[in-house]
Amino acid sequence: AVATGLQCDIEGGLDWSADGNYIQFVDSSEMIHFFAIDQARPALSRKVEEIATMKNISWASRTCTATWYLQGTRSETGDGSDVKSVDITKDSKLLLTGDHQGNVHLCRYPCMETKNFRRTEFAHGCGTVRVRCSPPLISKEAAKKLKINAIEEGG
Repeated sequence: AVATGLQCDIEGGLDWSADGNYIQFVDSSEMIHFFAIDQARPALSRKVEEIATMKNISWASRTCTATWYLQGTRSETGDGSDVKSVDITKDSKLLLTGDHQGNVHLCRYPCMETKNFRRTEFAHGCGTVRVRCSPPLISKEAAKKLKINAIEEGG
């Protein structure tokens, strides 16, 4: 984040907008920051203060761990199992998250409520550092077996 003039640790992902004019990232205190990037003169890039103006930006990647579309993934118990890593399928129908407890969660995208359908599997004992969706995320046969076919069909 030094290139943006902000001195902080990027711990919760960094994403570029589809047009390359913006970045978003999450710092170590789980605050999300947005910057308008001047591609011709990077030194003139500036922090976006009006966050509401960023609502309709199309993102080329979506790996930030503290965004509006992840509201339903936050732990209600405060047990430290909050989102540590994120990825979204290319068709924007499924969300994959990894948490501090080593679990991987599969749910509908966006995940606005904690009641959102979620499939959870234990993946690693030390926390899930990174999750990644690679097409195909899951075969139709496996989806039926895991009873998540409603996600594919209903969105």
